[in-house]
Amino acid sequence: MLPSARRPGLMRRCVARWLGQRNLARPDPVRHGALAPLAYIAGHYGLAAEGLIEASPAGSGLEALCFHALGLGLKSRVVRLEAGSLNRLQLPCLVRHEQLGWMPLVAVHEEHVTVQHPQQGRLSLPREAWAMAFMGLALEFQRAP
Repeated sequence: MLPSARRPGLMRRCVARWLGQRNLARPDPVRHGALAPLAYIAGHYGLAAEGLIEASPAGSGLEALCFHALGLGLKSRVVRLEAGSLNRLQLPCLVRHEQLGWMPLVAVHEEHVTVQHPQQGRLSLPREAWAMAFMGLALEFQRAP
């Protein structure tokens, strides 16, 4: 029996590592609630978001996100910027959208931005439409020492 047959996902992880891709776990929106975008960011840095379960509906504000990020081993930095300056952000990061709330921003291109929606997966949105609903706040993350 091949070693990959005994350990599910081993081959996929090996190929992803060989290609230089990160294993981005998709958070469970039901379990993580409004903190699912933060669970996605934690997965990007290889951190388990097991203890990240929303206790109250008001637990997704800026202060709560920073507090939970610190509990996961991430330092956060709040950035205020215009929609035209999204290229300067350290990706992935959380950005505040008027209708979607806090969303992980995955990629920024000239004509569109890519966000990771907790329920719908990756979405590419036109940059003009994004700019109209972007609230000017972003949260950048890095591993805490």
